Amino acid sequence: MAGQDSETDVSSFQGPETAGATLRDLPHELLRYIVELVAEQDDEVLSGSVRVARVGQDGSDRLSSWYARGVGALSCLNKHMRRLSLPHLCRTVSAKQLAQPIVQMRRISPAILAGIRTLDLRHHSESTFVAAGLALPRLIQLRHVRLSARSFVGMQSATLAAAVGNQLAVMQLALDAFASCAHNIEQITLVHSAGTAFDEAYLPIILRAHKNLRRLRLFDAEYTVFSDLEGLWHPLPVLPELRELVISAADLSVLPFVLTLAPNVEDLTINFDPRDIAEDLRADDDVAHVSLPHLRRLKLEGGPSVASRLACINLMTLEFLELRIVTASEGKIHVDCAALFPSNLLLPAGLVFKLVTHHLLAVQNFDALTDLCDKHGATLNWYITHLLAPFNPPERSTIAESETTVNHQRALAVSQLLDWANARSTRLAVNNDVEGTEELAVAMRRVEEKKIIDEL
Repeated sequence: MAGQDSETDVSSFQGPETAGATLRDLPHELLRYIVELVAEQDDEVLSGSVRVARVGQDGSDRLSSWYARGVGALSCLNKHMRRLSLPHLCRTVSAKQLAQPIVQMRRISPAILAGIRTLDLRHHSESTFVAAGLALPRLIQLRHVRLSARSFVGMQSATLAAAVGNQLAVMQLALDAFASCAHNIEQITLVHSAGTAFDEAYLPIILRAHKNLRRLRLFDAEYTVFSDLEGLWHPLPVLPELRELVISAADLSVLPFVLTLAPNVEDLTINFDPRDIAEDLRADDDVAHVSLPHLRRLKLEGGPSVASRLACINLMTLEFLELRIVTASEGKIHVDCAALFPSNLLLPAGLVFKLVTHHLLAVQNFDALTDLCDKHGATLNWYITHLLAPFNPPERSTIAESETTVNHQRALAVSQLLDWANARSTRLAVNNDVEGTEELAVAMRRVEEKKIIDEL
């Protein structure tokens, strides 16, 4: 009888009144919440972490997503869902896109512009920079600016000197617009790629204009020696609100820089030169012990010596520590965990310790690291990077932990891949290899599709 009652109860929920329910019948607030959840998932895919596989797990826990097109799909359902989706359809915009007639002639929905949070200024001309500056008043939610060696601060003197008449007035108007919105910018990402000439003297100028920064990411392909810049950057600006800092460095002279620039930093990522250059290692001996009282998350990347650099940092405030070892010592193909860490290393109780090693490196004496963590009451997780990691979507377990470095890692991987494709295309043309050229063209078709879409 109990089974019959159960069947009767279930069938009562399957009547004709509920069978025809649609999205139109859901409350407005619930629909808006659904759109926000999908938009958040899309953002996670776009800024997703480099894929790593946790040792001892099958790695089957994948993030279920629509490859960052979820909000776009929702916007096609009906007019109401489209109105709710508009502020989430375009979270990032480039200067070139803001120079398009559809934006300048105000033919694009204000709701779309109001939802933009990131402005990409890494690739721009004088005209597109001006267009971006003139559009700033309509980007009311703008919080993040991406810059390159050709930053707008670096353009200021050269451009204004060359401008005349009305052109000078328009350029000055654009520069004033950027200055007026500086207090709203919470994050700056500065990319110094190999082959570009960035004048480091401009960095303090940028930072002094953005006192309210909460996140700063400095990706430098050359691994800066910060001790060489002390005179150039004096006095170094102080950013008391800065909570997250990502930086590339050659040696530990970066630590005094961090202590001065971001005394209240909570999340610090330092990408060291993975080649373990002898001169840089000797320079570490001159760096005093550094204590950052609010530091909660620390991530270090580089060669095996990166672990020894922990001796110069007070770790007792940490909740999370990540070491990412991407190369082995010269002449070796393994990482010896027994020799990684200083003998007097102290870890705080309750620390979550994440070790990431390159998939081509053999790890030896892992039990020594396990014993160290057990001794101090820390939790140890070991991950291995995949060969195609920069090109893969993220796993659920690594999104929050690795997203700060993924853009730099993916950019380098894409650049290297395109260099290889260009060289191979040249060889195929020289050898008149028709089949090889056709095969390469098929592989590059997705890149061409993306180029066509971006140029629309």
